[in-house]
Amino acid sequence: MEIDVMFQGRLSKKLVFCIMLISGVFTLLSTSYTVYHDYRNRISALEQQVKDIVDSYEQPLGVAIYKSQTLIVTLILETFRGLSDEYLAAAKDSDGKNVMTVANIEQDEIMGKMNALGTRNNYFTYKKEIDFGLSKYVTNGEVVVIEGYVGSIEVTVSTEHVKREIIGNIKTILVAQFIKTLIVSLFILFLIDKLILSRQIRIVNWLREFSKNQSIDPLQLRKTIHPDELDDMTYVINDMGSKIVSHQKSLENTVNDRTRELVVKNTELENAQKELHLMLHSKSLALNHIEETLSTALWETDIFGNIISMSESLDKNVLRTDSGTNVLRLSEVVSLPRSKNKDSFDKVLKGIFDSREPFTIHDTEIKNSFGNRISIRLDGRPKIIDGAFTGYNGTITDISSEKKLRMLAYSDGLTGLANRLALEHHFEKTQQRAKRLNFSNGIMALDLDFFKSINDNYGHAVGDDVLKAVALSLSDCVREEDCVARIGGEEFVVLVQGVTLEGLITLAERINESVRSLRPSSLPIERKITVSIGLTIVALNEQLSDALKRADDFLYMSKKNGRDTVSYDSK
Repeated sequence: MEIDVMFQGRLSKKLVFCIMLISGVFTLLSTSYTVYHDYRNRISALEQQVKDIVDSYEQPLGVAIYKSQTLIVTLILETFRGLSDEYLAAAKDSDGKNVMTVANIEQDEIMGKMNALGTRNNYFTYKKEIDFGLSKYVTNGEVVVIEGYVGSIEVTVSTEHVKREIIGNIKTILVAQFIKTLIVSLFILFLIDKLILSRQIRIVNWLREFSKNQSIDPLQLRKTIHPDELDDMTYVINDMGSKIVSHQKSLENTVNDRTRELVVKNTELENAQKELHLMLHSKSLALNHIEETLSTALWETDIFGNIISMSESLDKNVLRTDSGTNVLRLSEVVSLPRSKNKDSFDKVLKGIFDSREPFTIHDTEIKNSFGNRISIRLDGRPKIIDGAFTGYNGTITDISSEKKLRMLAYSDGLTGLANRLALEHHFEKTQQRAKRLNFSNGIMALDLDFFKSINDNYGHAVGDDVLKAVALSLSDCVREEDCVARIGGEEFVVLVQGVTLEGLITLAERINESVRSLRPSSLPIERKITVSIGLTIVALNEQLSDALKRADDFLYMSKKNGRDTVSYDSK
């Protein structure tokens, strides 16, 4: 494959990049290591050369300094000229006076660089003290006796030329290494392409064609006695392709057989469906008859609460719509009573649908075709088909008559408050809850002051109006969970849940104020209405009769204390 073709592959580009990157990093590191050691060796050689020259000329230089032979000193110092393009050689006598200085740059520049030598790395300085000890020195047949310290020599040479040579060598080395890396990378890529990439591309192209047309010929295998992994892959792909083709033909035959069976089953299903429709029609007629007899209607919703089917009686007599033409939600048909409508009924139903549990709501309402509200009981059961929730179905039962009978049995006919029987039932429930949650209940006995004089002076009709007004006032003062009952002519009882003695006293005072503010229109404005109250806290195991008797005792105490007051046990 040609070089420009090789570089068109994504994998080829990645391989070239990785090979050249790794080779370049390795070359850079090895070159840096070699150059650094070459630099250190040259600097060491230069330093050693300076030391060798100083050592070889130590004695003659010492004699020349001793005899003040400046010409000889100069000639010896000139020896260092060929070591560097910048050098400085200075000889001093035993008193430290400068005998001679030789340099190849201007004196001012020499002094400036000499002053900066301590902070620069581009210069090497070697200094040696010349000391003859007790030796004698013979020159030109003359014996010269030199003893002790005679002076010193200090040589400073620049190493800049070494750095320049090293930098020049680096450029040459890097160019050579780059060319070598490029050639090696291309050669390796050529081998990889020849052995792997070209065969891989052939396999990929074959697989693409096979995905479009599974009737193409299999991949050609190489004729070799040493197969590699790609040869094994080619063999496996050919085997897989043949199995896929075989499976496809088998699948087509299976689909044709199943299609023929499905046609037969559809015919049987159509016949069974006709029979089922006849059965359902007869069942529907019977069901409508049962609905009319039991005052019960059927409904069915989807998972969102939309009504998808309903009884004919519910559709025509209540909703007055043509079945199937309107989409209604169950919450649009059924509603909570106004007195309990704290949350929207749609929100209540949503919580029920999310739980997917059976439910029964006893106190709900529905409007009939005349706009009147009918009390109903709503029952629902989840529909589960093949393990999946598909909605609810259930019944709507008219409980208006039942509710009226229950109200007659448990409520006072004049005021609508609870009667003695309802008070007993409510007392039992609140006591059980108090035991379970460990809180206290309170009870009040109330009696209208001078009520007999109202009946005697203004008539029983006015007395009834006063009783109704007092009943409404008591209901407004208590909570929904509390119970207000009328147990006699002008006698009332208030049962309060979860209350302390202090809270019960506060409630009694609020009731007194509320009753004092009543001004029934049938009663003269100067005629005030007041009540006397006796109250007590109910023990957890106490009966209603015992608690009510104790409250009555405190009520009589209020009567004796002048009426329109509250009495209780202060212990």
